[in-house]
Amino acid sequence: MMTSVLTLLAWLLVPLTEWGLSQSAMVTPTIKQVVLEFTAFGILGVCQLVLVKTPNSIWRSPLWPGVVVIAGTALVVGPAPLMQRFLYMVAVLVVSFVFVRLGSGRRFTHWLAIPWAIFGAIVARYFVLALASQISSAQMGDSVTVANPFDRLQTEVVNLVPRGTSAAGEGPPLVLLTVDTLRADEAVTMKSYARLSKLGRGWPKASAVSSWTLPSMASIHTGVLPAEHGADGRPGGHYQGLSTSVETLAEALSGAGYRTNAVVTNPWLESPMGFARGFDSYTHATESMPHRFIFAGMADGPSPIDAEAVVSRALEVLETSSGPGTFLWVHLLDPHMPYMHADGGAGDGLADGQLRSGKLTTATMRQEIRDAYNAEVAHMDAQIMRLIDRLEENDFFTDGLLVFVADHGEEFWDHGGTEHGHSHHTEVVDVAMTISGPTVSSSGSGVVSHVDVLPTLLKAAGIERRGIDLRQGAPSDRITLTYGNNYYRIDRSARDSTGRVIIYGEPTQRVSADFFDHVNDPNELQPLPLPLESGLYAAALALEAPEEAEAAAINRAALEALGYIQ
Repeated sequence: MMTSVLTLLAWLLVPLTEWGLSQSAMVTPTIKQVVLEFTAFGILGVCQLVLVKTPNSIWRSPLWPGVVVIAGTALVVGPAPLMQRFLYMVAVLVVSFVFVRLGSGRRFTHWLAIPWAIFGAIVARYFVLALASQISSAQMGDSVTVANPFDRLQTEVVNLVPRGTSAAGEGPPLVLLTVDTLRADEAVTMKSYARLSKLGRGWPKASAVSSWTLPSMASIHTGVLPAEHGADGRPGGHYQGLSTSVETLAEALSGAGYRTNAVVTNPWLESPMGFARGFDSYTHATESMPHRFIFAGMADGPSPIDAEAVVSRALEVLETSSGPGTFLWVHLLDPHMPYMHADGGAGDGLADGQLRSGKLTTATMRQEIRDAYNAEVAHMDAQIMRLIDRLEENDFFTDGLLVFVADHGEEFWDHGGTEHGHSHHTEVVDVAMTISGPTVSSSGSGVVSHVDVLPTLLKAAGIERRGIDLRQGAPSDRITLTYGNNYYRIDRSARDSTGRVIIYGEPTQRVSADFFDHVNDPNELQPLPLPLESGLYAAALALEAPEEAEAAAINRAALEALGYIQ
């Protein structure tokens, strides 16, 4: 009788634990999902008791709920293809069976039942994920470093809880709103861009520091070029994060007494890359994914990487941390593939890697993909408007400062290619930027850059820092610099208010270069001879590569889903 009670209790404690884990997520399960999970585990428990008559049999052990959790997790996260995943699950089950056998003796059965049911649902998930990551790493070679879930477990827990308790400073409230993969020509059609520009000033074509996320976002948060902050990728899957010798925006603000919070997504921004430094609370959508029910799947509601979920979480942060001495960073991913808000078509669910394969060539498919991209931008635009509404309700713009900027753009066959990370043409490395607040001037006609964000926000907070203050704009003769790609080759480019020079390839090898006149050829379709007297070629050629550093842990599964890794 005691064994039967403990067995049923053990089966029911697994969904109870799952429900508890889901409460810390950005999306919550419905009553239907919770009932389904309890019903499924309850039926399994009853079946175990009915089908196995011998009370002390190994098959009657209350440890089996934990084995089910391990098996389910192994089947979901094991290596592809499906047969390999199935064999992987069988191997994990064999190990689990041995553990159950060792714990199924009469003296272990009772007191281990409940702890196993609880910890099996939690620990088994990370055990299997860690093992799967090691298998994936071995298959890809030693040059690829895969984030180990055991290493990330502590980070995930810490990131969900505010880490700082110091009193806020007296500086104005600050918000940094960054967007992934937003073309400049698409950004200027957004209602939120127009609204933010009206509240301050907009630059339809600011200059990105790189053609992909990691180095661009690092420059936004450090105010320096990749050669100094070090965040970059190298051939063979070697990705390195922010150098610890460079102070970040959040670290500087935290040191001045600011309460610093972040609600972000994109696997390049996960904690191992260094972007969490200086934040009191750092909530990352893919790093802190909600618990997945075994039978009911993911909780209902928008995906954690959806702008709706990210903005909702940001609004929750504003409820408890707003006003003087607060800094909030929000990063939205929606314009990046895969596109999830289109009404079917070729673009629905498509990932970058599929585009780079060159399989999509028809005019109809190309239009469907562009339409799907536009749908993502429209969805995100509506969510940004929600954030702006809340900020205006809180009178944020009377003394606060908000900077809006994209990390890079996106190519749709403008120069024969697709996506980003491969080119320094305008559709990839020119981005929209706005600054909104009470002290913004319309002076300064020069090109602005990612590196201007940090000095602007710090100076607004009363922290002196070398660099251009966007509130006063940039001088007309300003030259901005862009370094590196994630695919194919390393490019270097320099831009001023009249045009851009692009150098293709490494300076140590044979290179070529083009000049594009932005006055007469804003889409960069007609390359011209280099205007050596302008200094653009020399400035681009002088760009240095980051020094090689220790590889940072990457979230391989999340990067594969976005198409960065094949």
